[in-house]
Amino acid sequence: MLPAADSLTYEAEKIKKSWSEETWSEGAKGPGIGEWLELKPVAPKPLAAIGIRPGYFKSDELFQANARPKKILIRLNDEYQFSAAIPDAKEVCCIPIRM
Repeated sequence: MLPAADSLTYEAEKIKKSWSEETWSEGAKGPGIGEWLELKPVAPKPLAAIGIRPGYFKSDELFQANARPKKILIRLNDEYQFSAAIPDAKEVCCIPIRM
């Protein structure tokens, strides 16, 4: 996790608040290649798509100044995996789940 700066914190729990101006950061040195998140639902449910906001959306300046994923690997229940290209745009990316 990226260390706190001023009053800003970047813990993984903030991934749940991705529609606010809060953000999560893995805090790894470099661009974050090879870093990962594991999300476990409280109760299993069918999954049609995954929506992500790739990058720091607080401002256009911060979006451009921070790294963003270009491609991600999605692994579901250790049974199914696929790669998804992520557009380099300050917008929600919706990745459909096709099994």
